[in-house]
Amino acid sequence: MRVTIISFLAFFILSIISCIHDPISPIEQNPEEINLQWNASYASEKKEDALTGLFWCLSHLGAQNTNTTSSRIEVAGTIIHLHIGYLGFSHQAKASLTQLHRSILQSPEYIQNNTVDIGRYITLLIGASAHYYHITGIPENLAQQLAPYSFAPETGLVNNSSISDNHRTIQFSTQHGLKQLFLSTEIDSITGDTLEFETMELMGNGQYKYAIFDANRQRIPSADKGGVNAGKPAKCMWCHESNINPLFQIQNDYTGYLTFQQLQDTLVHFRNELGHTQSFLQNGVDFSKNQQHTQMELQYLMFKQPSSVRLANEWNINVNEVEQLLANQATFTNPEFAFLPAGYIRNNIEMYAPFQGLITSDNVREHSITEVNYID
Repeated sequence: MRVTIISFLAFFILSIISCIHDPISPIEQNPEEINLQWNASYASEKKEDALTGLFWCLSHLGAQNTNTTSSRIEVAGTIIHLHIGYLGFSHQAKASLTQLHRSILQSPEYIQNNTVDIGRYITLLIGASAHYYHITGIPENLAQQLAPYSFAPETGLVNNSSISDNHRTIQFSTQHGLKQLFLSTEIDSITGDTLEFETMELMGNGQYKYAIFDANRQRIPSADKGGVNAGKPAKCMWCHESNINPLFQIQNDYTGYLTFQQLQDTLVHFRNELGHTQSFLQNGVDFSKNQQHTQMELQYLMFKQPSSVRLANEWNINVNEVEQLLANQATFTNPEFAFLPAGYIRNNIEMYAPFQGLITSDNVREHSITEVNYID
Protein backbone atom coordinates (compact mmCIF):
# COMPACT_ATOMS: atom_id res chain seq x y z
CA MET A 1 0.00 0.00 0.00
CA ARG A 2 2.82 2.38 0.93
CA VAL A 3 4.56 1.72 -2.39
CA THR A 4 1.32 2.43 -4.22
CA ILE A 5 0.84 5.77 -2.42
CA ILE A 6 4.44 6.78 -3.11
CA SER A 7 4.07 5.82 -6.77
CA PHE A 8 0.85 7.86 -7.03
CA LEU A 9 2.47 10.91 -5.43
CA ALA A 10 5.48 10.62 -7.72
CA PHE A 11 3.20 10.44 -10.76
CA PHE A 12 1.18 13.43 -9.52
CA ILE A 13 4.31 15.56 -8.97
CA LEU A 14 5.73 14.62 -12.38
CA SER A 15 2.42 15.57 -14.00
CA ILE A 16 2.55 19.00 -12.36
CA ILE A 17 6.17 19.51 -13.45
CA SER A 18 5.26 18.41 -16.97
CA CYS A 19 2.44 20.94 -17.09
CA ILE A 20 4.75 23.69 -15.87
CA HIS A 21 7.40 22.98 -18.48
CA ASP A 22 5.03 22.11 -21.32
CA PRO A 23 2.02 24.41 -21.05
CA ILE A 24 -1.02 23.80 -23.19
CA SER A 25 -0.90 26.20 -26.15
CA PRO A 26 -4.02 28.23 -26.90
CA ILE A 27 -6.05 27.13 -29.91
CA GLU A 28 -4.65 28.90 -32.95
CA GLN A 29 -7.31 30.74 -34.97
CA ASN A 30 -7.49 30.43 -38.74
CA PRO A 31 -6.05 33.72 -40.07
CA GLU A 32 -8.29 33.47 -43.15
CA GLU A 33 -11.28 34.07 -40.87
CA ILE A 34 -12.03 37.11 -38.77
CA ASN A 35 -14.91 38.51 -36.71
CA LEU A 36 -15.84 42.16 -37.23
CA GLN A 37 -17.80 44.12 -34.62
CA TRP A 38 -20.24 46.80 -35.74
CA ASN A 39 -20.55 49.65 -33.24
CA ALA A 40 -23.21 52.25 -33.97
CA SER A 41 -22.14 55.90 -33.86
CA TYR A 42 -25.65 57.37 -33.62
CA ALA A 43 -29.17 56.10 -32.96
CA SER A 44 -30.43 55.79 -36.55
CA GLU A 45 -27.28 54.21 -38.02
CA LYS A 46 -27.97 50.89 -39.76
CA LYS A 47 -25.87 47.75 -39.64
CA GLU A 48 -26.80 47.10 -43.28
CA ASP A 49 -25.02 50.30 -44.30
CA ALA A 50 -21.86 49.14 -42.54
CA LEU A 51 -22.09 45.84 -44.40
CA THR A 52 -22.42 47.72 -47.71
CA GLY A 53 -19.35 49.76 -46.80
CA LEU A 54 -17.42 46.57 -46.08
CA PHE A 55 -18.41 45.09 -49.46
CA TRP A 56 -17.16 48.19 -51.28
CA CYS A 57 -13.92 48.17 -49.32
CA LEU A 58 -13.26 44.53 -50.23
CA SER A 59 -14.16 45.27 -53.84
CA HIS A 60 -11.61 48.11 -53.95
CA LEU A 61 -9.01 45.55 -52.86
CA GLY A 62 -9.83 43.25 -55.78
CA ALA A 63 -12.39 40.84 -54.29
CA GLN A 64 -14.56 39.24 -56.96
CA ASN A 65 -17.33 38.06 -54.63
CA THR A 66 -18.75 40.91 -52.58
CA ASN A 67 -22.36 40.15 -51.73
CA THR A 68 -23.83 38.04 -48.96
CA THR A 69 -24.62 35.11 -51.29
CA SER A 70 -21.30 34.63 -53.07
CA SER A 71 -19.01 35.76 -50.25
CA ARG A 72 -20.65 33.55 -47.57
CA ILE A 73 -20.34 36.38 -45.06
CA GLU A 74 -22.24 35.49 -41.89
CA VAL A 75 -24.00 38.12 -39.80
CA ALA A 76 -25.15 37.40 -36.23
CA GLY A 77 -26.39 40.40 -34.27
CA THR A 78 -23.65 43.03 -34.44
CA ILE A 79 -20.92 40.58 -35.45
CA ILE A 80 -19.91 39.95 -39.07
CA HIS A 81 -17.89 36.80 -39.77
CA LEU A 82 -15.58 37.06 -42.76
CA HIS A 83 -13.73 34.24 -44.54
CA ILE A 84 -11.36 35.64 -47.17
CA GLY A 85 -11.21 32.27 -48.93
CA TYR A 86 -14.71 32.84 -50.35
CA LEU A 87 -14.19 36.41 -51.58
CA GLY A 88 -12.48 35.65 -54.89
CA PHE A 89 -9.17 37.26 -53.97
CA SER A 90 -5.93 36.53 -55.79
CA HIS A 91 -3.30 34.37 -54.11
CA GLN A 92 -1.22 37.52 -53.51
CA ALA A 93 -4.14 39.31 -51.86
CA LYS A 94 -5.03 36.35 -49.63
CA ALA A 95 -1.42 35.98 -48.49
CA SER A 96 -1.21 39.68 -47.55
CA LEU A 97 -4.61 39.68 -45.86
CA THR A 98 -3.69 36.57 -43.89
CA GLN A 99 -0.54 38.28 -42.64
CA LEU A 100 -2.51 41.36 -41.56
CA HIS A 101 -5.12 39.16 -39.89
CA ARG A 102 -2.43 37.50 -37.80
CA SER A 103 -1.49 40.88 -36.35
CA ILE A 104 -5.15 41.70 -35.67
CA LEU A 105 -5.82 38.31 -34.03
CA GLN A 106 -2.86 38.89 -31.68
CA SER A 107 -4.02 42.37 -30.64
CA PRO A 108 -5.44 42.88 -27.12
CA GLU A 109 -8.70 44.07 -28.69
CA TYR A 110 -9.24 40.78 -30.50
CA ILE A 111 -7.96 38.60 -27.66
CA GLN A 112 -10.41 40.23 -25.24
CA ASN A 113 -13.45 40.56 -27.52
CA ASN A 114 -12.87 37.92 -30.21
CA THR A 115 -13.68 40.72 -32.68
CA VAL A 116 -12.12 43.79 -34.29
CA ASP A 117 -14.12 46.95 -34.87
CA ILE A 118 -15.31 47.02 -38.50
CA GLY A 119 -14.20 50.66 -38.83
CA ARG A 120 -10.71 49.79 -37.61
CA TYR A 121 -10.61 46.89 -40.05
CA ILE A 122 -11.60 49.02 -43.06
CA THR A 123 -9.14 51.73 -41.98
CA LEU A 124 -6.33 49.19 -41.75
CA LEU A 125 -7.17 47.83 -45.21
CA ILE A 126 -7.34 50.99 -47.29
CA GLY A 127 -6.16 53.73 -44.93
CA ALA A 128 -2.65 52.27 -44.68
CA SER A 129 -1.05 52.64 -48.10
CA ALA A 130 1.44 49.82 -47.48
CA HIS A 131 -1.41 47.39 -46.75
CA TYR A 132 -3.37 48.56 -49.79
CA TYR A 133 -0.33 48.18 -52.07
CA HIS A 134 0.46 44.70 -50.75
CA ILE A 135 -3.10 43.41 -51.07
CA THR A 136 -3.70 44.81 -54.55
CA GLY A 137 -0.25 43.76 -55.76
CA ILE A 138 1.22 47.17 -56.61
CA PRO A 139 4.97 46.67 -57.31
CA GLU A 140 7.65 48.73 -55.61
CA ASN A 141 8.76 50.59 -58.74
CA LEU A 142 7.09 52.15 -61.76
CA ALA A 143 8.93 50.04 -64.34
CA GLN A 144 7.33 46.87 -62.97
CA GLN A 145 3.95 48.56 -62.86
CA LEU A 146 4.11 49.58 -66.52
CA ALA A 147 5.77 46.42 -67.90
CA PRO A 148 2.57 44.57 -68.91
CA TYR A 149 1.23 47.53 -70.92
CA SER A 150 1.88 49.33 -74.21
CA PHE A 151 0.72 52.92 -74.41
CA ALA A 152 -1.26 54.49 -77.22
CA PRO A 153 0.76 57.05 -79.24
CA GLU A 154 -1.56 59.89 -78.20
CA THR A 155 -0.84 61.82 -75.00
CA GLY A 156 -2.91 64.47 -73.25
CA LEU A 157 -1.54 67.48 -71.39
CA VAL A 158 -3.40 69.12 -68.51
CA ASN A 159 -2.33 72.64 -67.53
CA ASN A 160 -5.32 73.53 -65.37
CA SER A 161 -5.73 70.61 -63.00
CA SER A 162 -8.29 70.65 -60.21
CA ILE A 163 -5.95 68.74 -57.86
CA SER A 164 -2.46 69.89 -58.84
CA ASP A 165 -0.52 73.12 -59.26
CA ASN A 166 1.70 71.37 -61.79
CA HIS A 167 1.21 70.37 -65.37
CA ARG A 168 0.50 66.71 -65.97
CA THR A 169 0.59 64.44 -68.97
CA ILE A 170 -2.00 61.68 -69.35
CA GLN A 171 -1.05 58.45 -71.11
CA PHE A 172 -3.20 55.36 -71.47
CA SER A 173 -3.05 51.86 -72.81
CA THR A 174 -5.69 50.46 -75.14
CA GLN A 175 -8.85 49.40 -73.33
CA HIS A 176 -9.31 45.63 -73.56
CA GLY A 177 -12.34 44.74 -71.45
CA LEU A 178 -11.12 44.92 -67.86
CA LYS A 179 -7.46 45.55 -68.70
CA GLN A 180 -6.21 49.12 -68.96
CA LEU A 181 -3.75 51.42 -67.25
CA PHE A 182 -3.57 55.22 -67.06
CA LEU A 183 -0.32 57.01 -66.28
CA SER A 184 -0.26 60.59 -65.02
CA THR A 185 3.13 62.35 -64.90
CA GLU A 186 3.42 65.45 -62.72
CA ILE A 187 5.68 68.06 -64.34
CA ASP A 188 6.94 71.31 -62.87
CA SER A 189 5.30 73.97 -65.05
CA ILE A 190 8.39 76.22 -64.84
CA THR A 191 11.42 73.90 -64.91
CA GLY A 192 9.88 71.00 -66.80
CA ASP A 193 11.22 68.57 -64.19
CA THR A 194 9.31 65.37 -63.56
CA LEU A 195 8.03 65.40 -59.98
CA GLU A 196 5.82 62.37 -59.51
CA PHE A 197 3.79 59.64 -61.20
CA GLU A 198 0.32 58.28 -60.50
CA THR A 199 -1.28 55.21 -62.04
CA MET A 200 -4.82 53.87 -62.34
CA GLU A 201 -5.08 50.23 -63.31
CA LEU A 202 -8.24 48.22 -63.95
CA MET A 203 -8.72 45.03 -61.97
CA GLY A 204 -10.70 41.97 -63.02
CA ASN A 205 -13.65 42.92 -60.81
CA GLY A 206 -14.20 46.28 -62.54
CA GLN A 207 -12.53 48.43 -59.89
CA TYR A 208 -9.41 50.54 -60.32
CA LYS A 209 -6.34 50.22 -58.17
CA TYR A 210 -4.24 53.32 -57.62
CA ALA A 211 -0.55 53.92 -57.00
CA ILE A 212 1.83 56.84 -56.49
CA PHE A 213 5.53 56.87 -57.40
CA ASP A 214 8.15 59.53 -56.73
CA ALA A 215 10.49 61.17 -59.26
CA ASN A 216 12.86 58.20 -58.89
CA ARG A 217 9.97 55.93 -59.88
CA GLN A 218 9.74 54.33 -56.43
CA ARG A 219 6.39 53.59 -54.80
CA ILE A 220 5.37 56.06 -52.06
CA PRO A 221 2.42 56.17 -49.60
CA SER A 222 1.00 59.53 -50.70
CA ALA A 223 1.42 62.36 -53.18
CA ASP A 224 3.80 65.20 -52.40
CA LYS A 225 1.90 67.77 -50.36
CA GLY A 226 3.90 70.59 -51.99
CA GLY A 227 2.02 70.90 -55.27
CA VAL A 228 -0.39 67.97 -55.51
CA ASN A 229 -3.62 67.47 -53.62
CA ALA A 230 -3.97 63.83 -54.64
CA GLY A 231 -3.31 62.43 -51.16
CA LYS A 232 -3.23 58.64 -50.65
CA PRO A 233 -4.82 55.86 -52.72
CA ALA A 234 -7.95 56.03 -50.54
CA LYS A 235 -8.45 59.61 -51.72
CA CYS A 236 -8.20 58.45 -55.33
CA MET A 237 -11.03 55.95 -54.60
CA TRP A 238 -13.13 58.71 -53.04
CA CYS A 239 -12.62 61.06 -56.00
CA HIS A 240 -12.85 58.66 -58.95
CA GLU A 241 -15.82 56.68 -57.61
CA SER A 242 -14.88 53.48 -59.48
CA ASN A 243 -14.76 55.28 -62.80
CA ILE A 244 -12.75 57.44 -65.20
CA ASN A 245 -13.17 61.11 -64.45
CA PRO A 246 -13.60 63.55 -67.33
CA LEU A 247 -11.76 66.86 -67.27
CA PHE A 248 -13.57 69.22 -64.92
CA GLN A 249 -11.91 72.39 -66.22
CA ILE A 250 -11.02 73.73 -69.67
CA GLN A 251 -7.39 73.14 -70.70
CA ASN A 252 -5.09 74.89 -73.16
CA ASP A 253 -4.13 73.12 -76.38
CA TYR A 254 -0.44 72.31 -76.96
CA THR A 255 1.35 71.19 -80.10
CA GLY A 256 2.16 67.48 -80.07
CA TYR A 257 -0.61 66.63 -77.61
CA LEU A 258 -4.29 65.83 -77.87
CA THR A 259 -6.43 68.95 -77.85
CA PHE A 260 -8.60 69.57 -74.83
CA GLN A 261 -11.67 68.32 -76.69
CA GLN A 262 -9.90 65.24 -78.04
CA LEU A 263 -8.68 64.27 -74.58
CA GLN A 264 -12.11 64.90 -73.08
CA ASP A 265 -13.81 62.79 -75.75
CA THR A 266 -11.29 59.99 -75.23
CA LEU A 267 -11.83 59.90 -71.47
CA VAL A 268 -15.61 59.98 -71.85
CA HIS A 269 -15.43 57.12 -74.38
CA PHE A 270 -13.34 55.00 -71.99
CA ARG A 271 -15.73 55.89 -69.15
CA ASN A 272 -18.79 54.77 -71.14
CA GLU A 273 -17.13 51.54 -72.28
CA LEU A 274 -16.12 50.69 -68.73
CA GLY A 275 -19.60 51.41 -67.44
CA HIS A 276 -21.04 49.04 -70.05
CA THR A 277 -18.60 46.29 -69.04
CA GLN A 278 -19.26 46.83 -65.33
CA SER A 279 -23.01 46.41 -65.90
CA PHE A 280 -22.51 42.75 -66.86
CA LEU A 281 -20.40 41.80 -63.85
CA GLN A 282 -21.99 39.47 -61.30
CA ASN A 283 -21.31 38.57 -57.65
CA GLY A 284 -19.64 41.92 -56.98
CA VAL A 285 -20.84 45.38 -56.00
CA ASP A 286 -23.58 47.05 -58.04
CA PHE A 287 -21.74 49.67 -60.09
CA SER A 288 -25.07 51.25 -61.07
CA LYS A 289 -25.28 52.27 -57.40
CA ASN A 290 -21.74 53.58 -57.13
CA GLN A 291 -22.78 56.18 -54.55
CA GLN A 292 -22.86 53.25 -52.14
CA HIS A 293 -19.09 53.67 -51.89
CA THR A 294 -19.95 56.49 -49.46
CA GLN A 295 -20.85 53.83 -46.90
CA MET A 296 -17.22 52.68 -46.97
CA GLU A 297 -16.01 56.20 -46.36
CA LEU A 298 -18.50 56.73 -43.55
CA GLN A 299 -17.19 53.62 -41.81
CA TYR A 300 -13.62 54.89 -41.63
CA LEU A 301 -14.67 58.47 -40.89
CA MET A 302 -16.88 57.41 -37.98
CA PHE A 303 -14.07 55.23 -36.68
CA LYS A 304 -11.44 57.96 -36.99
CA GLN A 305 -13.72 60.56 -35.34
CA PRO A 306 -15.66 58.38 -32.87
CA SER A 307 -18.65 59.89 -31.13
CA SER A 308 -19.28 59.32 -27.44
CA VAL A 309 -22.12 56.95 -28.44
CA ARG A 310 -19.80 54.85 -30.55
CA LEU A 311 -17.13 54.73 -27.84
CA ALA A 312 -19.74 53.71 -25.28
CA ASN A 313 -20.67 50.80 -27.56
CA GLU A 314 -17.02 49.91 -28.19
CA TRP A 315 -15.90 50.12 -24.58
CA ASN A 316 -19.09 48.72 -23.04
CA ILE A 317 -19.64 51.70 -20.74
CA ASN A 318 -22.28 54.43 -20.77
CA VAL A 319 -22.02 57.74 -22.62
CA ASN A 320 -21.59 59.79 -19.44
CA GLU A 321 -18.59 57.69 -18.45
CA VAL A 322 -17.04 58.22 -21.89
CA GLU A 323 -17.50 61.99 -21.70
CA GLN A 324 -16.07 62.17 -18.19
CA LEU A 325 -13.11 60.01 -19.18
CA LEU A 326 -12.39 62.22 -22.21
CA ALA A 327 -13.25 65.55 -20.61
CA ASN A 328 -9.84 66.98 -21.61
CA GLN A 329 -10.19 65.88 -25.25
CA ALA A 330 -11.68 68.23 -27.85
CA THR A 331 -14.41 67.11 -30.24
CA PHE A 332 -14.97 68.24 -33.81
CA THR A 333 -17.58 67.93 -36.54
CA ASN A 334 -16.95 66.57 -40.02
CA PRO A 335 -17.40 69.26 -42.72
CA GLU A 336 -18.10 66.64 -45.40
CA PHE A 337 -20.94 64.92 -43.53
CA ALA A 338 -22.62 67.46 -41.29
CA PHE A 339 -25.13 64.89 -39.98
CA LEU A 340 -22.40 62.92 -38.19
CA PRO A 341 -22.22 63.57 -34.44
CA ALA A 342 -19.22 65.41 -33.05
CA GLY A 343 -16.32 63.08 -32.46
CA TYR A 344 -12.85 62.80 -30.95
CA ILE A 345 -9.55 62.26 -32.74
CA ARG A 346 -9.10 58.48 -32.62
CA ASN A 347 -5.33 58.29 -32.26
CA ASN A 348 -5.47 60.78 -29.36
CA ILE A 349 -7.86 58.68 -27.29
CA GLU A 350 -6.63 55.11 -27.84
CA MET A 351 -4.81 55.27 -24.50
CA TYR A 352 -8.15 55.54 -22.66
CA ALA A 353 -9.62 52.38 -24.19
CA PRO A 354 -10.07 49.33 -21.92
CA PHE A 355 -8.23 47.29 -24.57
CA GLN A 356 -5.73 48.24 -27.25
CA GLY A 357 -6.45 47.69 -30.93
CA LEU A 358 -3.87 48.02 -33.67
CA ILE A 359 -2.96 51.69 -34.16
CA THR A 360 -4.07 53.06 -37.54
CA SER A 361 -2.46 55.67 -39.79
CA ASP A 362 -3.17 59.28 -38.82
CA ASN A 363 -5.26 59.97 -41.90
CA VAL A 364 -6.98 57.65 -44.35
CA ARG A 365 -6.91 59.95 -47.39
CA GLU A 366 -4.13 62.45 -46.77
CA HIS A 367 -0.41 62.34 -46.04
CA SER A 368 0.16 60.93 -42.54
CA ILE A 369 3.12 61.34 -40.22
CA THR A 370 2.24 57.96 -38.72
CA GLU A 371 1.88 55.37 -41.51
CA VAL A 372 1.38 51.87 -40.13
CA ASN A 373 2.49 48.63 -41.76
CA TYR A 374 1.63 45.30 -40.13
CA ILE A 375 2.32 43.21 -43.25
CA ASP A 376 6.06 43.73 -43.87
